[in-house]
Amino acid sequence: MQCTYEEIASVLGISKRRFIDHLDREPRLREIVEEGREYGRASIRRAQFKLLNDGNATMAIWLGKQYLGQRDQVDSQVTGAEGGPIEITLTELLAQIKVERERIAAKAKP
Repeated sequence: MQCTYEEIASVLGISKRRFIDHLDREPRLREIVEEGREYGRASIRRAQFKLLNDGNATMAIWLGKQYLGQRDQVDSQVTGAEGGPIEITLTELLAQIKVERERIAAKAKP
């Protein structure tokens, strides 16, 4: 179930700190907890791969990203008129900055 130490302690009716103290004093208890976590992770992985094998495209994409380094790639390009470069003079840019500053200042006033 992949419970946290806090959740395990709660089920046992003790504090998290006390549970951790038990883990520190009892190496076999720590081994048992870690073995349970490993088993839980393997169960999750098994369920994920079953979804993949059953044709779940979303799981296929997710597993590809996790294990194969696949990623979404978004290419974007901003252009000016008719696909050409964006042309702006320094004077125009400064005027636009001034207008934007004034707009922000006006919004900030109560």
